[in-house]
Amino acid sequence: MKKVLFMALLSTAVLFFTGCGSDNADSVVDTRSVEIPIDTNLAYAYKTEPQGEKYVLYYADPRPEEHGLNRVIRIDYRDWNWTAIDCNGSNPHSIDRAGWSNKFYVRTQNSYSFDVVDFDTGKVKTVDMNHTKAADGTELYHRPRAIGAYNDKYKIQLLSVKNRPAVDVIDVKTDTILTVLGDNQTDSQSTATGHALWFDEDHCGVIDRVHPQVWLYRVERDGNGTLRFTLTQKFKLRGTIHALERVDHPVKEEDKYLFYATYEGNAKANPAVAPAVAEIRFDPFGETLEETRYVSFPDSTHIIDNVPPITHHLGVSPDGRYVVVPDFDGSVYFVDRRTFKIVKKLKAGLGAAHINFAPKYDVAIITSHFDQYVTIIDLKTLTVKDDVYITDHTFDPNDKHLLQPHFSYVDPDGRYFYTFATQDGDFVRIDLQRDEVDKRLHTGGAPEQAHS
Repeated sequence: MKKVLFMALLSTAVLFFTGCGSDNADSVVDTRSVEIPIDTNLAYAYKTEPQGEKYVLYYADPRPEEHGLNRVIRIDYRDWNWTAIDCNGSNPHSIDRAGWSNKFYVRTQNSYSFDVVDFDTGKVKTVDMNHTKAADGTELYHRPRAIGAYNDKYKIQLLSVKNRPAVDVIDVKTDTILTVLGDNQTDSQSTATGHALWFDEDHCGVIDRVHPQVWLYRVERDGNGTLRFTLTQKFKLRGTIHALERVDHPVKEEDKYLFYATYEGNAKANPAVAPAVAEIRFDPFGETLEETRYVSFPDSTHIIDNVPPITHHLGVSPDGRYVVVPDFDGSVYFVDRRTFKIVKKLKAGLGAAHINFAPKYDVAIITSHFDQYVTIIDLKTLTVKDDVYITDHTFDPNDKHLLQPHFSYVDPDGRYFYTFATQDGDFVRIDLQRDEVDKRLHTGGAPEQAHS
């Protein structure tokens, strides 16, 4: 049961994986889920002290202008109930557990601050970033972008900045911003960063969308106990990327050092630039990144209903064979990791953006931000198994508010898929054995994001 949950639920590696679907694959002991958990709320379920929250999920509900109620929601999907807490800042767009604690960082992206929420007490604390200073004296004039990159070795969490290509380093015990990484001088009118990330427990990265490049840092603690960050490389990119995704379930030792970049492309350019995916290798000894392979998606260059074709997030199939890349135009590309060539293109909904795997049924589930259904793909045959409708709402290209959320989950037993019909304000359970919605929980608002 534990193995299934980490494979399908966590966006991070399980403790043990054996090679399957890969020639001569070695068994891999992967401790990254302990050192640098991606979704600490889900990883928290396996902490023995204190007890975890195995059946609990959290979502952010944006501001009223985006049809939300400016709050965060705690959902118990075993008892099928929920509670909500109003945020102080404006427009909450993601919620991340602060390390292993029982408090949560909320990205209130229209504020020069972020909120810290305690669901046990119902209290909300706001950390000001409006012309304030970090602990080392660095000037802060930051709007939050994403806060989901925790490091258990150093007890710090990374907050990427929306209006500058920079990342704030947060002490999770005190919620203090210790220092700033990246470029803290260049202001940006668009989203300046991608998701902050850890390459291993001693190296982190800043995805700079302004220049574009990745700032690679080594972190260490000196003899006085002070954290030191040393820039080891500015890795140039071909264009802007949203994220660098690691192999969640490695089947070979080298998988622990491979990351996949989602190049967004530019359909408005002349000529149009197609979205793409690149394999990036991290060298922990040389402290460098290197692009090893690259493939573009030349069919995806057309804007549909004001939605450009871009890659958002991706996943590596549980057998390690494919990089599976949804595209906003509704395409889902399967890239063979042996040859790094496209071997299959399937059709999902408009705004196809996120992928979950359910190994129990050997399927992938694609959520599409601007469509009415999720798409279930048979990983054995690489065919669309079902489109499961979760809403009657239709997409308004002049509105562009999400119909489906940024993150969804498969339950511990692998049978159920949990997501939101966002504009309905309905938390939805899909039975993966029958490929149908079998339960709804109405929360109101428009919850759209579970973590950064």
